[in-house]
Amino acid sequence: MNTLLLGLSMDPIIRWYFPEPHEFLSNAPKLLDLISGKAFEHNTVYHTENFTCCALWLPPDVHPDDEGISKYLEEKLEGPLLKEVSALESEMSKSIPKEACWHLSFIAADPAQTGKGHGSKLLNHTLRLIDEDKKPAYLESTNRANLTLYERYGFDLLNEIQIGNSPTVFTMIRQPRES
Repeated sequence: MNTLLLGLSMDPIIRWYFPEPHEFLSNAPKLLDLISGKAFEHNTVYHTENFTCCALWLPPDVHPDDEGISKYLEEKLEGPLLKEVSALESEMSKSIPKEACWHLSFIAADPAQTGKGHGSKLLNHTLRLIDEDKKPAYLESTNRANLTLYERYGFDLLNEIQIGNSPTVFTMIRQPRES
């Protein structure tokens, strides 16, 4: 979880929710658990040997705790930010494919280790497993710079979602490859 927290300290959406360091460090771990804690329950958390990068995948028909996320954000945010975050979360939920698919809830690397191929290594490994399952893979990228990486792995852009002052979220889908 420490690598994930380090990596997500640079995430535009999470930092929009919690811009101050103490807010981020106090609130992000609980939010991450609500969003992707079920990956731990299903043993779909993958990491590099030295834990410099990790990826949390939700298996088909396993979903984040949407009710818990909403309640938590309502407790922690207020005013216009809460309204925009709620609207963004709602639009992101609508973008999730109806068909059963794998959902990459988070992939993150230690910021001191980015650009060294750790994310690619994890994507290669996990997408091979997902292709064996013959299910699509879905993700939400919060960083435009990562779109070309995901496109190299066969992801196609579905939507660009931006509400009020929010950073843009890019939703992407990848159909399974034949092995």
